[in-house]
Amino acid sequence: MTNFFKVWTLSSSNPIEETEYDNYLNNQRLLFFRALLVTLMLPCFFGMLVFIIQDQSAYLSILLAVFFIMHLIILFFSQKFKNCLKPIISILYVSYVAGGVALAYIGFQVPLYNFGITSGVLHSCVLQHSDNRMKVLYVLITNWIIIGFFVPFELAYIQYMVCSLSMFFLLGVQTYIYESNRRSQFFLSKQVEIQKSILYEFTNDSLFSIMYDENSRSFQLSFANKKFESLYKTDLNENNVKEFLRSQSIINRNNQSSYRSLNKQIHKTINLEEYLFELIQQKEDYFNQDRFQIETNNGKEKYLIDILKFENHQTHFFLSIRENQARHQIEKYENKIKCLNTIFISVILIISHRLERLYKQILKLKDNLQESSDLIKEQQCNIQYSLIYLKNYMIFLQKEKMSFLRQQFDQFKVRKLIEALSEYFHHYSKLYHKQFQFVYLSEVDFQSIFLSTRLLTQLLINIFNKILTISDEKSSIQLQIDRKLIQYHLLNATNQTSNQEIYLMQFSYIFVHKDLIDNLEFQFSQSINLDCQQSFQIECVVNQIILKILSPYSSIQISSIYQEKLKNHRTTLIFYIYTDQTQLDPSFTKYVDLYKL
Repeated sequence: MTNFFKVWTLSSSNPIEETEYDNYLNNQRLLFFRALLVTLMLPCFFGMLVFIIQDQSAYLSILLAVFFIMHLIILFFSQKFKNCLKPIISILYVSYVAGGVALAYIGFQVPLYNFGITSGVLHSCVLQHSDNRMKVLYVLITNWIIIGFFVPFELAYIQYMVCSLSMFFLLGVQTYIYESNRRSQFFLSKQVEIQKSILYEFTNDSLFSIMYDENSRSFQLSFANKKFESLYKTDLNENNVKEFLRSQSIINRNNQSSYRSLNKQIHKTINLEEYLFELIQQKEDYFNQDRFQIETNNGKEKYLIDILKFENHQTHFFLSIRENQARHQIEKYENKIKCLNTIFISVILIISHRLERLYKQILKLKDNLQESSDLIKEQQCNIQYSLIYLKNYMIFLQKEKMSFLRQQFDQFKVRKLIEALSEYFHHYSKLYHKQFQFVYLSEVDFQSIFLSTRLLTQLLINIFNKILTISDEKSSIQLQIDRKLIQYHLLNATNQTSNQEIYLMQFSYIFVHKDLIDNLEFQFSQSINLDCQQSFQIECVVNQIILKILSPYSSIQISSIYQEKLKNHRTTLIFYIYTDQTQLDPSFTKYVDLYKL
C-alpha cells in the first residue's frame, strides 16, 4: 500500500528534495488560496444581499455575513498561513464536497445543472492543491459518495454509474499528469540553476547570454559567468552590455563571405551589436542556422567569439569568448620572473654588503691581535648568519624536491646541539640588547637524536632571528626543550588508521613583546605561494618546508597571554621534532614489499 501511494504521489525518496518541493508548492498554493477566498466572497456577499432584499431567514443572512467576514479576515492574514496551506486546502476540499452534497440532498432550491458544473470545477481545482497523499482517497471516496446519495442502484441507472466512475477516473489521470508536470518543472528549474552555477564558477572561457527585447529593441544581459564579470567588470544591466557589444569591431566572419549580401554594409566595419541585429533581421538560409563564429577587435586585442542562437519566446544569444591563452601564459610567467628577479637582486645586495663588512672586520683583526679571540667568534657568528640566509634561498628554490631528497642524518645529543648554537644565540642576543636562556626539561640534555642536524639548525636559527626583531628590547628569550609522548595516527598497509605512541622533542620559544601582532603565526610559518600579489617571507616558507620533513605536524603552535602588570604580551611558540627520523625515511623497496607491486 505504501508503494502504491508513492507511485501515485510521485514522492521523492530524498526528504530534503521533498521539503524543497513543498516550499515551491506553497508559493503556488498561496496564490490559489487568495484567489479561492476572493472567488467565494462574491457569492456570499451577493447571496446575503438577496436574502436581505427578499426578507429571507435572518439566520441565513447572518451566516453568509459571517462567512464573508471570515474570508475577508483570512485574506488579509493569508501570508501567515503559507506553511500550513497543504492541510488547510485538504480540509477545505472535504468541507466543500460535504456542503455541496448537503445542499443538493436536502432539496435546496438551486439550478441543479449549474450548481453541479460549478461544484465540479471548484472541487477539481481545490483537489490539485491539496495534500498529494490524500488525493487518491479523495478521488475514490468522493465518487462513491456522489453515487450513493444521488444515483439509485437500479438497472435503469447503470449507465449513469458507469459515467460517474469514468469521469472520476479521468479526474485521477488529469490530477496525476498535473502533479507530474509540476514536479518536472520544479526539478528542471533546479537543474538549470545548478548548471548555471557550474557555468558561472568553473568554465575557463568568458561566457555570457543576452536576449533581444522587441519592445525596447535592445539587448539585455541575462547571464554572465564569473570570469566574464571579473575581466570586463560587468553588472547585469542593459547599459554595460551595450558598451561591451559596441566596443567589439568585427574583423573576420569565419566562412561567411559567400553568404553575406548586405547592400549598405558590405564594405563597412560593424560592431558586435550591429552584427547580432543582422542575425535577427536576416531571412536568408544561412542566418537561420544556430551557430556562428566571428573574430573581433576592441582596439587592444583580438577575440574569437562563438555564438549560439536559439528561440524561446524571445531571441537569445549565448556567446563564448576565447581569449589569447598564450598571452596570459606569457604574462603569468613574466610576473613570476620579475618577482624572482627582485628576490635574487635583494639577496645579492645583502650578501655583498655582509661580505664587505666581514672583509673590513678581518682587516681590523690583523691590527688587533690581542682581541682576536672575541673578533673571531663574532666573525664566526656573522658568517653563520650569512650561511643561514643563503641556505634559506637554496631550500626555497628546491622546495618541490625537498621532500624527496635523501637527507644526511646525524646522531647527536641535545646538549651538543645547544652548545653548538649557544655562541650564536648569545652573540646576537647581546647585539640586540637582550638575554638568552636555555632550559632543559625532563633531563633531555642527554637525549640522543638521529636526524638532519642541518635542517634542525636552520629551523631553530630562523625562528630565533625572527623573535629578535619582534621581541622587546632588554627582554629575555627562552628556549625550552622537552620530550613528549604523542599519540600519532598511522596509515597501515590495509589503508586503516591506527594510533601509535611515539616520542617527540618539544622545542618552545618564550618571549615578550609590547604590541599585539596580527596573524602572528604568519611571522614564523607560511604556505608556499609564488603569487607575487601576496607578500611572503622566504624564511617562513622554509620553516614550513623543514617542519614537513622533521615533524609529524607541519605547523607551529602559538599562544599569547597579555600581562597587565607588565603591559606586554608573553608569547610561546611550540613545535615538535622526531627523535629518530631514519624510521620514517621513504624507501621504494619497502613500498614495493608493502603493496606487493
